[in-house]
Amino acid sequence: MWKKATSIRSVDRETYNALPDSITVRKVRFRVEQLGFRTRSVVVTTILDPEQASAEELASLYRARWNNELDLRSIKVTLQMDRVRLTKSILQGLVASWGDQPLSPRNDHGHSTRQASRSA
Repeated sequence: MWKKATSIRSVDRETYNALPDSITVRKVRFRVEQLGFRTRSVVVTTILDPEQASAEELASLYRARWNNELDLRSIKVTLQMDRVRLTKSILQGLVASWGDQPLSPRNDHGHSTRQASRSA
């Protein structure tokens, strides 16, 4: 059971007041057997029924999300940007063009091996 904090500085009062007092959640713990990942991880979800999403499926989604984060980091490094703002249409285009392929090869630790190229 997640209980609403007494105050949250990152949202305005109207948004805070609109939050429920509590949310029933499911905590899934799993081990990641891949270099570069934390050995033990926890995912918290509002999908309470394990038949809707098994622990293995949630662990797989976690790994996929982590790889997406690494790809976004690679884009930022390549483009020499501190932040990347993607609109829904840009993101859909990138996903369609990449398919299931990562943006760049990964080393044994799961990190991108692509180096940023700098213009002279």
